[in-house]
Amino acid sequence: MGSYNSVKSESILDELDSDDQLEPPSKKKKKSQTKPKQKKEKASQDVPPTKEVQKKRRTAANARERRRMHSLNLAFDNLRAVVPGLTNGAKLSKYETLQMAQSYIQALADLLNPSE
Repeated sequence: MGSYNSVKSESILDELDSDDQLEPPSKKKKKSQTKPKQKKEKASQDVPPTKEVQKKRRTAANARERRRMHSLNLAFDNLRAVVPGLTNGAKLSKYETLQMAQSYIQALADLLNPSE
């Protein structure tokens, strides 16, 4: 029976006409649909941005980062509002807030499944 399996596997391999058929679909090269790459000449690639453009980009990036951090801080404030804390009026740090949230979630899970 071992010879039948080897003959069968050889016939399957014979059906494959090239090695690239053994590669995953993402790595296959499509020979019939391959188009020669044309170089696109863009002036923006050849010339570095001016100082004014760099400053505007940096200002925009800083504004996006401020919005992101503001949103993150609001999310932590909302989390602090719902997590019972052991604080004496002091604001929990982000790390402490996450630790308290994790402990609180675990305590709630233990209430729901006391046997586990």
